[in-house]
Amino acid sequence: MDGVLHTEVGYTGGDEPWPTYGAMKDHTECVQLEYDPTVLSFDKIVGRILEGGGRNRSVGRQIMTGIWPHDDQQAEAVAAATEDKAEGFIHVAPFRAFYRAEDFWCRS
Repeated sequence: MDGVLHTEVGYTGGDEPWPTYGAMKDHTECVQLEYDPTVLSFDKIVGRILEGGGRNRSVGRQIMTGIWPHDDQQAEAVAAATEDKAEGFIHVAPFRAFYRAEDFWCRS
């Protein structure tokens, strides 16, 4: 996707520190991305996520579709983009922490 500068796989959304693939606990697998906002808007990123369809918690927390906004502006954009979606279509919660996945799962 033009404008994406860097991606990193890991875990987010849970309360337990330092999850691993074998002990993910209450976290969800995620991709954190760094992007150039002069090339790619946050709204476009959210739209791309929503195009993929949602997987709610019924499929399990590990692989559910989710967005963890980093600030109020991002949270408002996500709320606007998901307001016509069914309850539970996508998990949305404030960002708290990102834990990088084990090196085995990370590719350069």
